[in-house]
Amino acid sequence: RARIEIVPDTVDLSLAVGWYRIGVDEEVQHSDPYGGDMRSTVQWDIDVVPMVVEGVYRVPSIGPVTPIVGGGVGLYYSTRTRGPHGSKNQTLGTQWYGGADVDLGPGFLSTTLSWNGSRAYLGNFDQDNEIIRETLATTRLNIAYLLRF
Repeated sequence: RARIEIVPDTVDLSLAVGWYRIGVDEEVQHSDPYGGDMRSTVQWDIDVVPMVVEGVYRVPSIGPVTPIVGGGVGLYYSTRTRGPHGSKNQTLGTQWYGGADVDLGPGFLSTTLSWNGSRAYLGNFDQDNEIIRETLATTRLNIAYLLRF
C-alpha cells in the first residue's frame, strides 16, 4: 500500500495491491430423486489479486494514534487454482476499512480491519445449467509499517 497526502492531515489517496485465497475442502450430503442420499467431496481454491484505488480520511489525532476510515474501487484478478475448472477472470470490486495509524519513528504502523469483495464468473453452473457468479469477498486484519518520504 502506498498513500499520497491530498489534503494535509485529513485526506489521502491510496493504491493497494494484495493477495488472498478463498478455498473449500469439505464433504456435502445431498439427495438425488433417483440415487437417494449421496455425499460429494467439494474441493477448490481461488487466488485473488485486488488492485484498489482508495480514499482515506484521517480523523483528528488522539496523541500518537490517528483513526482512519477508507474505501475504494479496484480491479480484481481471480484464478481458480484447484477444482473442476481451471479458469481466470477480471472484475471490478470494492474495499472498505477502518483502523488506526500509530506514529513510530520515521514512519507509522497502520492497522486496519477491512472487507473487500467482487463477483466473478469462474465456470460454475447452477441446477438450471445457468452460469453463476461467485463471490470473492473476505474480511481481514491488515498490519503494515509505512515509511514517510
